[in-house]
Amino acid sequence: MRVINVTLARLAKRANAAIRLSGIRAAAGRVMPSSRTDFSRSIGLATAQLFHAEGAKVAIMGRDQKSIDTALKTLSTDSLGFAGDVSSLKDLETFMAKVNERFGRIDTLFVNAGVTSNGPTPVATASEDEFDRVFAINTKGAFFTVQKALPYMPKGSTIVFCTSIVDRLAIATAGVYSASKAAVRSFTKVIASEMLEKDIRVNAVSPGPIKTPIIGRRADEKAVRQTWDYLASVIPMKRMGEAEEVAKAVLFLSSDDSSFTTGTELQVDAGSVDLNLFEGNKYEPRE
Repeated sequence: MRVINVTLARLAKRANAAIRLSGIRAAAGRVMPSSRTDFSRSIGLATAQLFHAEGAKVAIMGRDQKSIDTALKTLSTDSLGFAGDVSSLKDLETFMAKVNERFGRIDTLFVNAGVTSNGPTPVATASEDEFDRVFAINTKGAFFTVQKALPYMPKGSTIVFCTSIVDRLAIATAGVYSASKAAVRSFTKVIASEMLEKDIRVNAVSPGPIKTPIIGRRADEKAVRQTWDYLASVIPMKRMGEAEEVAKAVLFLSSDDSSFTTGTELQVDAGSVDLNLFEGNKYEPRE
């Protein structure tokens, strides 16, 4: 298992940018590379690349140095890489301090590190170890990423969490992962309330089925393709989403264009939740 956090910092405002960002912008996120899927399609890396294209400075944190090096090659030479564990408070403190040392402050934090469960986790048989593993990264990691970044975040900065549409669904045997993301949805609202006095906006993006390594990461290429084809057949817009589409939502929530938005979860899911892709607990096409 390899988890990478990505941090992006914008150093200057570009008046002609399609989506304007003022001051320094920074974000932290997850890249989960796989030898069987296209690493470049991960949401974390796609977001890093988009922010970089908008004039951002980028810092990435992850457990696997090789994955960090791969990501850095797609960015600029002044990007920052740090090997660490998102579930370690010491590593998070060190990472945020290095980001501040390099860029001066953090104006946008994208909290996106995450893992899925290793197979089904029905309440009758789910193991304590698997529960702790998922919650350590998805839930504990998300909460303390914000805590350790806050000392470097000035008024007017923004925080964007990455949740998942599973936090609103009742998919049987997916309870551990779903609950870990539902907790992050709760963080979004509670921390948004806490940050009002600091003038820091807090929102979340909630991706639906996206073509990333997290879907089918333990399967072979044929199985992954079959999974993607099946999902495309039941999604209301009849296609999988792209990581770049989620990245654009993160950019919007990080920009002045969303200046009157806080405490909300923006679904990037082609209508999969609101148009009733999943009826009850059944993960299958409707007639």
